[in-house]
Amino acid sequence: MSGLLQFAGMKRRRPRWDGLRLTVTALLPVVAVVLIALKANENLFWSVGIGAGCVAIMLFLFFGSKRVEKQQLNEEIERCRLAFRPK
Repeated sequence: MSGLLQFAGMKRRRPRWDGLRLTVTALLPVVAVVLIALKANENLFWSVGIGAGCVAIMLFLFFGSKRVEKQQLNEEIERCRLAFRPK
């Protein structure tokens, strides 16, 4: 179905906030490494907390984006199904 839609010239539109989400996801590990480096001489618990928080946020963003992608795919399928329904 996707191949047919592309062949017909339809383009998928991306939400405006996709770029912001990508930027935040890319900068998150960098910020975590900088925070760990700044707090290296202090408590080890602080460094482990920063690392765990970074991993948790990245997993949240990953699974959240998969859920949004699946929802958008279902909406697109339903929209195409309604458009090609015989009358």
